[in-house]
Amino acid sequence: RAVGRERGRPSCSAGSPAGGPSGTTAFRDGVRDFWRGTPGGVRDLASRLSGSADEFGARGPLASVNFVTSHDGFTLRDLVSYDQRHNDANDEWGLDGHDDNRSWNCGVEGETDDPDVLALRHRQAANLLTTLLLSTGVPMLSSGDEWARTQHGNNNAYCQDNEISWLPWRADAG
Repeated sequence: RAVGRERGRPSCSAGSPAGGPSGTTAFRDGVRDFWRGTPGGVRDLASRLSGSADEFGARGPLASVNFVTSHDGFTLRDLVSYDQRHNDANDEWGLDGHDDNRSWNCGVEGETDDPDVLALRHRQAANLLTTLLLSTGVPMLSSGDEWARTQHGNNNAYCQDNEISWLPWRADAG
């Protein structure tokens, strides 16, 4: 079944059959907020872990397609590496893409060699993935997140026909 795209609503089912599964931005935002330490994050996380009944009610937990990253936004690696979008190469003066990424760079913006920052980023990415995979509902993993693909802070790279948006399809290419 198709998962709907965001349309400015907390959950989206555009493109899904009536009553079918829906991607939930509330899950994305709630999980990101919890792991950033945002106030109220524990209460919201409990709802997300248990299938987002506040959004899907009688439809049940399989109606919830859970994700922490998707095709439009930061990759998982960028989510824990950048506080701000870096979209200058998109020829839109860096103004395109989401402004509110609910991301945390773990103390250093962008790439770093600092082993403490890298360890914290790895832990945060593992926390986000573990939460996604253990939550009630259907998990959706964005392609490349399983091997820490980066778009170097570009959260709207669809217009880039180059290495920033390409996926290496061979196991030895990444």
